[in-house]
Amino acid sequence: LHDALPISSLPDRFYRIDLPAGTVTKTASFTRDSTNAFYINAFTVKPDGSRIYLSRTDSNGSTVEMFDASGTRLGAIPLPADALPRAGVITPDGSRLYVVDQRLGTHVIDTATNTRLLTMPQTTSRGLDIAMNKDGSKIYESLLFEYFVNNTSTNSWEATVTGSFDGVYQLAFTPGHEAPPDFPDVYSVTVSPSATTIGPGQTQQFETVLIDGLGQPISDTLTWSSSDPGVCSVDENGV
Repeated sequence: LHDALPISSLPDRFYRIDLPAGTVTKTASFTRDSTNAFYINAFTVKPDGSRIYLSRTDSNGSTVEMFDASGTRLGAIPLPADALPRAGVITPDGSRLYVVDQRLGTHVIDTATNTRLLTMPQTTSRGLDIAMNKDGSKIYESLLFEYFVNNTSTNSWEATVTGSFDGVYQLAFTPGHEAPPDFPDVYSVTVSPSATTIGPGQTQQFETVLIDGLGQPISDTLTWSSSDPGVCSVDENGV
């Protein structure tokens, strides 16, 4: 990155820094509420650098503040009452902003119209941090002892992953691994019955359960075949 945009210790400004030169090239300020109870919890920049989004909350409510690349404030996108935004991420094409909320779920914002499209509730809990895979098809949210996987094409939660975590507050991808490895579409196949005896002229219906890499059942198309068609045949339905 040529520039960095850190937030100051006083939550009413941020700076644009030229990293090679190590100099501040821009200071942008905004007004806190009268009680100074103003908190910036999420700081997100569009991939092309044209927009800066600050998800914040104070005694008057919560909003996503918008700035252009020069630091000029463009307006604000209101969030629901009682929102507590914690982190944000933008799709690779810059069209959607996802803001994880510790209280309400995940807000989906259209960056072209600057409107909140919906809030996806996380029925298990909310989240503290959010990350996205390289193609933008999945978002990952952390909350202490587990993290959640969301399919951005359907805005649906696909899995909850638990483990021996000592409290997960933030997520990050290691260099060269901008996303967790894709889980196999089919990790295992269980056939039932697993063994049977069939007499001449008799038939047997076989059923399958497909499991993905997260241990979740999935739907997919199987091709059935017999290792010895001269002794026993099987059709496309597993009979």
